[in-house]
Amino acid sequence: MIQMQDVTVFDMPIEVQAQEQRIAELDRNYNLSPSNSAYTYKYETKKPKIVQPKTTAISPMVIYLTEKLRQGNPQEQKRALVAILQGLNKKKGSAQYLDSSLTDALFFVIDQDTSKMQGPTRQQLRYRKQLRENKRLPKEKIDIAVQLSDKEMAERNKAYSLYLVAKIQSELCNQIAERTGLQPKVNDLPIVQRLIKVSQTNKDENIRGAALGALALLNRPEFEQDLSVIFSKAANSNDKIIKEYAERALKSLSEGDPFEE
Repeated sequence: MIQMQDVTVFDMPIEVQAQEQRIAELDRNYNLSPSNSAYTYKYETKKPKIVQPKTTAISPMVIYLTEKLRQGNPQEQKRALVAILQGLNKKKGSAQYLDSSLTDALFFVIDQDTSKMQGPTRQQLRYRKQLRENKRLPKEKIDIAVQLSDKEMAERNKAYSLYLVAKIQSELCNQIAERTGLQPKVNDLPIVQRLIKVSQTNKDENIRGAALGALALLNRPEFEQDLSVIFSKAANSNDKIIKEYAERALKSLSEGDPFEE
């Protein structure tokens, strides 16, 4: 699983910086009231029920980032993902990033068909092979080798999106517990159900495995039994990648450690 703490802010052209500064200014002026939160919670005596609010005010920043994610441009998606991570890590204003429209946009990135995107060139593959063989290359050839193609960037964006979806779900669970005093189960949470579906049905084995890694990040006591069933089933897969992810996910449940790669 790609570790998002290693992600840094990417250099932006001056005109893009100016645009994002204007968006940030709108964002600072946007007051997110409790009624504007991403989800509302109705609960009975046994368990909370999560329902979408009838009207949800969406901040200008979330609208902006959602549009960037849905454009389908891997570079723009990358920048948006970094901004979302930074927003979720803020002590103030992070609630706006829990909006369901942003989660839907992240799943759009995850489900995006990248099969026809431009992959690495033959030249890049040749230089990369030489680097793996510990051959010395001039800096200009190394720069060519390490540059990601659109397809590679898009696949990386999918892994980042899976991580962010898990992070959003974890924060939503915290909100449910804080507001209701109750702990939701896996079957109560639409986001978790969507992650499970990705882990079972996505055509790309690497994305299925990354989805298992994202689920393992939700290593909460109330999820342990349900996740253990999911991971145990995946561990019996004939696919080596899926089997490896599932076994490590099971280990993370038993040891209580975060899922890392």
